[in-house]
Amino acid sequence: RIEMVIQNYLSNAIKHAFINSTIKIKIKENEFSIENKGKQIDENRMDSIWESFVSDDQKGTGLGLAIVRNILELHEMSYGVYNLQGGVEFYFRWKKWKPFLLKRVIESLKKSSFFHKLVPFNEKKAYNSHCLKER
Repeated sequence: RIEMVIQNYLSNAIKHAFINSTIKIKIKENEFSIENKGKQIDENRMDSIWESFVSDDQKGTGLGLAIVRNILELHEMSYGVYNLQGGVEFYFRWKKWKPFLLKRVIESLKKSSFFHKLVPFNEKKAYNSHCLKER
């Protein structure tokens, strides 16, 4: 369920973003990523965040990224996280050009419970990078 992956990435990006910062969603031919401006992830924890019951969120269960990992591995997709200057980027990639998957990514974003809080993007330009800001 790619929808769950996108929902988790988006939810985490919003929860861990600095107030009034920008969340960038990038959709490419074979890659989806979400970047926020916020606290970076400790380099020593980069691998462990994908394990069950690991969380920086006191209210969280620590299951979200573990579920994401399982879904992406079942779909044989690569995934990961990078610390950026002043933020973090989570991504997943699929091996081959799959238009149906790209369509599912876009539909998942449109259905997201967080999406009504965001500035809508032009679906025709979905192959390019898009910035979505909290209102």
